[in-house]
Amino acid sequence: MWCFSLILLLVTAGAASAQGWEENFDGPALDPRWTWRVPVEGPTFSLTDRPGWLRVRIPQKENGFNHWDDPAPVDEAPQLRTRVPEGDWELVARVQLQEFDPGSNFHVGLMVGTSDAQLLTWGLFYGPGLPGGQQAPEAWLEVTGKSGYMKVGGDARDLILRLTKVGRTYLVGLRRGEGDWVDGGTYTLLQPPQFLGVIGKTFLNGPGITFDVDYVRLIPRAQRELPPLETTVRIDGRAERLALSPFRSSYTLECLGRGAGGGPWAEMLANRKFAGPAGETGVAEAWSPVGADAGVTFAPDNRVFYAPVQSQRITRAQAGEACGVAQGGLVLREGVGLTGRVVARREGEIGPVSITLLAGDEVLGERQIRLPDARWQTEEVTFPRPGRDVTGATLRITFEGAGSLWIGAVSLMPADSEGGWRKDVIEAVRNIGPAMLRWPGSRVAAGYRWEDGIGPRSQRPARWD
Repeated sequence: MWCFSLILLLVTAGAASAQGWEENFDGPALDPRWTWRVPVEGPTFSLTDRPGWLRVRIPQKENGFNHWDDPAPVDEAPQLRTRVPEGDWELVARVQLQEFDPGSNFHVGLMVGTSDAQLLTWGLFYGPGLPGGQQAPEAWLEVTGKSGYMKVGGDARDLILRLTKVGRTYLVGLRRGEGDWVDGGTYTLLQPPQFLGVIGKTFLNGPGITFDVDYVRLIPRAQRELPPLETTVRIDGRAERLALSPFRSSYTLECLGRGAGGGPWAEMLANRKFAGPAGETGVAEAWSPVGADAGVTFAPDNRVFYAPVQSQRITRAQAGEACGVAQGGLVLREGVGLTGRVVARREGEIGPVSITLLAGDEVLGERQIRLPDARWQTEEVTFPRPGRDVTGATLRITFEGAGSLWIGAVSLMPADSEGGWRKDVIEAVRNIGPAMLRWPGSRVAAGYRWEDGIGPRSQRPARWD
């Protein structure tokens, strides 16, 4: 038997403790410690609209007043800043939402920054326009470029927020009224902080917001000298070896979306629930407009939708040539038919809705459905087996009448799929015989909510790939 000892020395840094202060916003002007930073004109603050509170108004603006770094750096969010004191500290504030719309998208609360480009934000988040959407505000911890790193559910319209610095680690928490503190998670910033304060950022194209801050309080944290920790490890090489579990190892394959040869799921359409921002054409990503002539408008609709929180709307004033949306790049296999569904609703006399499968100008199959009224209707469709392999097929959904068509969700799968799973993937996994399967795995688990997998498949929140 061998025996040895490890002496672990845990010593805190010797920086001086922070000096505490409290800002109640009772005066006619901001305390000199603060800097009101507004990179883009529009957001304002007031100390008189609600005496004793800081009121921040962020108006509507295309793409919002955001702070992010993907696909390109954006630094437009208003911030109330002050310098970071030395040592460890605790920042506490009460933040209350005053005005926002069901279509607003925002994140407001406490922040600490290592630079103008890199912020850690903890506060009230609402993103109905994002894939997956939200029904109500929640508390989110985000770092620039890492969306929804930590989330706390429950009512988040009036919260007491806490952001605590311990070395390079930041701990966040919240409290509702006089209730208990709720832990929101931790994050480690490798670079030293430069400033802290309050931030309000909006994104996408939703209506503006107004929020109030009752107080901001900085509390210094005393640093502790930790005594050495002695640990003894004993290894007995003569002991009987334990039996190894057959589940000690397995295969791991992160085949998200269309990765790993197309992914395990048989869905052929991308962005089938029309999530995310639209381009200049007014059509959601992965789709293209059909018949985009004068009198026809395309727009995402986050007020009338089937799957949270957006649908695709096509409106035309007068009857005419076919208009609608299409998605190309589909691969068809010889002898394998297709099954699908379309969830849609209408206003006006739009006439029949055509669902057409094309290979170039050749019509491989077409089905027509009639929407009886303004309620959401789910229509199943099938297409015959093609007599050859087809690369670059297109699915088109169009109408010729006058009025509006909302498309909430579309699905298209090979007829030989099994419960939505690709037949070839099922056979491959069966041949491998893995000891275990897991879902979700790796980083997916951090942002996956099991509640999102409940209910009709086409009505579940979208997940951006």
